[in-house]
Amino acid sequence: MLEHRVAFALAHPSWTGAELNDAVSATGARDVVVQGRWRTTELRALGQEQVLVFTSGSIGRPKIVRLSRSALAAAARAHAQALPWRDDDRWLLALPLAHVGGFSILTRCLHARAAVVLMEPAPFDPDRLIEAAEVQRVTLLSVVPTMLEQLVRRSPPPSLRAALVGGAGARPALIAAARAAGWPVLPTFGMSETSAQVCTQRLGDERTRGVGPPLPGVEVRIGADGQIEVSGPTLMDGYLGEPVLP
Repeated sequence: MLEHRVAFALAHPSWTGAELNDAVSATGARDVVVQGRWRTTELRALGQEQVLVFTSGSIGRPKIVRLSRSALAAAARAHAQALPWRDDDRWLLALPLAHVGGFSILTRCLHARAAVVLMEPAPFDPDRLIEAAEVQRVTLLSVVPTMLEQLVRRSPPPSLRAALVGGAGARPALIAAARAAGWPVLPTFGMSETSAQVCTQRLGDERTRGVGPPLPGVEVRIGADGQIEVSGPTLMDGYLGEPVLP
């Protein structure tokens, strides 16, 4: 069988038709596949094996991050060292695949040959999430702070052993309340440009404040101008349309 590898980008299910058209234009896509609310853009024009991820645009117009296969694999390996897999692990994917936080769940589980439990990310329903986690015996979960604020009012699924909290800063009071309610939360910090996680707390070394140490193989320092500088094998190749990073 002939194997044909191409670059691809994931579009957000909440995008309007105009936003999807803008994304197609920006990425140079030749083929667009739409299934229900999930829209995938296949980038044969680039002819490279990579994933294109749109940033959130929190500090301006969203950029298009180029993530290589090797960077995603390195991120999956580093995650496995920080949070070792168990044979019974099942990760509930309740985040949009269009963002690196959701997509990285797939890459980690593929790398580990672990099970993924899929559910529609929007609209978010905490009761439905807990029901799905209980029925599917979910052991791992990723949420953003706004999701955790609703979940903390409910008891966690008995099978859950870790819930990664990222995508935005989580208040120490929220982390403390979640742990008091029995939720095994691990605050994390990451970005699209680093294939998701940069730092994460570890099981057995939970803290109310901070996001824990960097992942194995990732280095973090604060530059002279106060900016966070990250190095390691999980970094992007660059932004689409801009020079490749050295």
